[in-house]
Amino acid sequence: MITQHQTILAAAVRVIIKIIRKGILMTLDGHIKTGLTSSLVFLGTYQSWLSENWSQTSIMIAAILIFIGNLAPDFMEMKVIRHRTYTHFPWYYLIIGGLAYFLGLSGSNLAPSGFDWWSPQWSFYIVAFCFGCLTHISADWPYYGGIPLFTPKRKIPLAGITFESPANRVIEYSVVAFGMGCLWFYGVTAAA
Repeated sequence: MITQHQTILAAAVRVIIKIIRKGILMTLDGHIKTGLTSSLVFLGTYQSWLSENWSQTSIMIAAILIFIGNLAPDFMEMKVIRHRTYTHFPWYYLIIGGLAYFLGLSGSNLAPSGFDWWSPQWSFYIVAFCFGCLTHISADWPYYGGIPLFTPKRKIPLAGITFESPANRVIEYSVVAFGMGCLWFYGVTAAA
C-alpha cells in the first residue's frame, strides 16, 4: 500500500527530474519549479525534523506559503520597485523570519504583553513564507549579476559565477541533488 508520504516523495522526484532535464532558468517558470520542489521537500521531510505536532491543515498551509514565498519577491515589485533590489534583500526575510521564530516557535515565548493574539501557528506561517522568499533569492543569486547581499541597491554576484557558466550548472545540480538526498534520507529513515 502506498502511503501519502510516498506519493509526495514520488511527485517531488518527478519535478526534480524535469528540472534536471530542462535546467533551472530563473524566470517565472524556474521559480515555480523551485517553489514546488521546496514545498514538496518540506512535505516529504517535515515529520523527521519538526518537533511540534502540527495539524495536517497547518502543514499544508505552510507548504503553500513556501510556494507563494518563492514567487513573492518578484511579484512584490509590481513595476514600482526596480527588479532585484529591495524585494530581493535577504536580510529582510532573515530578520522577519527570525523574529517570528523567537516570538512563537522557540519555546521562549518572547511575545510582548500586547501580543495576546500571537500564536505559534502565526510564527510557523511567517517562517514558512520567509523560507520561500529566501529560496527564491538563493535561486536568483547565480543569475544576472547576483543579489543585493549587503545593501538593497548593490548586487553581489555569487563568486563570479554567471548565468551561462559551467559552475552555475554545478550549483543547480548540487541543489537538486541535495533535495533528492533529503527525500531519499527521509524515505529510508521513515521505512526503518
